[in-house]
Parts: sequence; C-alpha cells; structure tokens
Amino acid sequence: MARLSRLSTQKMQGDPKLRQIGAGAPSGMSTQDIVALFKSAANCAVYALPSIAKVQWEFAGPLTNADVSKTLGAQIDILGSGANPSGVDEVYSTPGLINGTFQTHVLACAVGFHLEAPAMGWTARGNAFSATALANAQAKPFSPDTWTVADATANTGAWGNGVPVPSAPAFLRYGTWANLAFWYMVRAYNLRWTYGSLINIMDEQLRDTAYMPNNAQEGSAGTSQQDILQWAREANDRYSGSLGTDLVFAIIDTLRIGSVGAGGTGVFAPSRDFEFVDTVYGGADLRSALACNTEFRTLNNPYILKPGVPPGLILEERNTDLGNKFRAQFDATDGFGGNVPADFTESAKFNSGAGTGFSERTIDGQTVTQKVVADRVEFKCGPALMSQEVKGWEISEALAAQIRDNANLAAQLCSECGCMVGWAN
Repeated sequence: MARLSRLSTQKMQGDPKLRQIGAGAPSGMSTQDIVALFKSAANCAVYALPSIAKVQWEFAGPLTNADVSKTLGAQIDILGSGANPSGVDEVYSTPGLINGTFQTHVLACAVGFHLEAPAMGWTARGNAFSATALANAQAKPFSPDTWTVADATANTGAWGNGVPVPSAPAFLRYGTWANLAFWYMVRAYNLRWTYGSLINIMDEQLRDTAYMPNNAQEGSAGTSQQDILQWAREANDRYSGSLGTDLVFAIIDTLRIGSVGAGGTGVFAPSRDFEFVDTVYGGADLRSALACNTEFRTLNNPYILKPGVPPGLILEERNTDLGNKFRAQFDATDGFGGNVPADFTESAKFNSGAGTGFSERTIDGQTVTQKVVADRVEFKCGPALMSQEVKGWEISEALAAQIRDNANLAAQLCSECGCMVGWAN
C-alpha cells in the first residue's frame, strides 16, 4: 500500500513568505510595481526557484502485469496520481498539491522530470524452487549450476527422497531492468502540459526534458564484483510478498561434474564461485548527448495558473513499440502476462519443460539419455524512482485578484515579462 508523505514547507521550500509573490505587500499596488515584481520573479535563476509542486513515485521492484497496465499505460499522470497509485510503494508529495490540484495561484517558471535507477547493475544465475515445497524441508536444498530432468526427478534423482527439486533454472537481474526501462520510456513518451481545456503549454519528446541525477562521477562508470546474498533475499521477499508468487530464487552453490549409473544421476561438488557477480557501476545517462538537458527546464513563457484546476502535466505515449518495451521491464511477467515471475523460452516455438533427449557419457563409463529443462525463470530487484516537479512562485490572493480584474495589467505582464495568464481565456 502506498503511503503519502507530505514534506514540510520549511524543509522543501524554505520560508513560505519568501516563495510567495506579493505576500505582505499593500493592496492596490501600481501596475508598474506589479510588472517589476513579476519581471524579477520570472528572471530568477532556476536553482533559486522554490518548488511549488513535486510528486515522487518509488518502486521497490517490479510490478504485477495488472499494476503496470493501470499505472504505466498510454498516459502517466504523476502529479495528479493521489496517494495510492497501483503498484507504487511510496508516494512523496509537497504541500503545494492536494488531490492533484494547486491550492493557490502560482507563477510556473520551470519543470523537471527526474528518473533514478540503481547505481549498479548485474545479472546472476540461479534456480527457482517452490516456496510451498521448501516449507516442508528442514534445510536448503543444494542449487547447482546445471542439472538434468533425471537429476530433478522427485525421490529418485540427485536430491533424494523428500527433498524439494528445482522448477527451472533462473536468473536474477539487479538494476539493469530499471535503467533499460527508463531508456525506452524517454523515447516512448511525450511530456505534455495542457492547462484546462484551451491552453497547451508544451508537447515534446520526454527525452528532451527527462534528467537522471548522478550515480557516480559525471561521465564515469566502473566494474568490480558484488556479493548477491542480500539482494537475493530482497527479491524473494518482494516476490513472495506483494507479487504473490510461489517461486523463490536460490543462488548456485554446487557444480555438476558428471553423472553415474544407468539412470545418469548427477554428481556434484560444492562451489562458492556464484556468490559474487561482475557489476557495472554508474547507471544510465541522459545528459552527455544532450547539451541542453539539465535538472530543470525553464519555460519559454512563465504561466500564471489558478488553483482548483489539475496541473495537466502528463506523459503521453507516442511510440507503442517502445512503450511496450518500457512496460515489459517494469512487469514481473516481462510482458508475457500469466504467473509471476516470468517463465519463458528463447522462442515461442519451444515449449517449457523438458527438451529433447541427448546422450551423455557417465563418469563410470556408461552412455545414458538425458534431458534438460528448456525454460528459464526471471527475477528482478532494485528500486526505481520517478518524479515530476514544477518550480516557480505562489501568488498572494490580493495580487491575483488585482491581475484578474485588470485586463490591461494582464496584457502588460504578457508583453513586458513574457508571463502568460492561464485564466485569461
């Protein structure tokens, strides 16, 4: 269940009096004074602009197919999502938005769309076991690098009587799925801002505005090794919890060195080689190829917007193919639907389960027929964050009323300050 945390105005935006145009000013200011005030506000450096609205979604891992369809569909509305969007683990919101609308008149000067993927990425091999079967086991069953159908035959195979056998070989992806999802996302969607029914502020490819904060020194990346035990535990907790699957991921702890006997039962040796995986640090980057891509994008024309109207700043899908690829990365079924986690073969022409037989020469000199399982089970883990933000200034009610009642003042704000008045139409 998502939880809405309203961050304090003091913490997020400083002293409220310092972020409101006209606060404490005498009523009936002259047109010249008001124009000068707005000109100063509109020309303020982006880094010094207060945040008048920000909503951040945090995903602790992949989502169910149903939640992906509801929350990450053809339109994505983060600012207007409310407290409990489907599949989002945490929602953080500033006080400037309540029920998806501004609470005061505002001068919107800049926008930001931020994507944060894990700083590291890796893929680890393993095996999928049934959690129900493991509940009856007294110890963790061994998890080999490879095995045959004969090995995994209940009660007569390598695992012995009453010991759970693996369902299929598996792999665990940390971080890489989120980075790849965001790569597809910024190319699949437009960032569109429509205010009310008549005003279209922008409609451009998300890639031009989306920004990824540093995961490492700018422009750098590195490789090393990472132990995966804690991440495997994190993935299993999520899959058995909010995703409701019966399968768990087991790290490889043994190597198959051959088989013996007429049944070709496997022989194994212990190994800790698979507890560590090669890891790339640094994450994706949206800036190096885009000279103008910065943390916040300044609007060509600041907009004066009234309260009670949804901001209308949404993502709108423009490329269905890339949109489906983006959703597949967030989807615990990898876009296939059905049971969690994703379980598939490399071709629709190959069935899941045992493949065709082949001959294996055993250690004790016999030739036996063996089969291996064709399908693979995919697990994903690692956090992913998305946020939208509008920067600018709140406008005092007295000053907003003065602008609303004076058409000449609204026209002068447009001509001299470039400010567009959102309720003028």
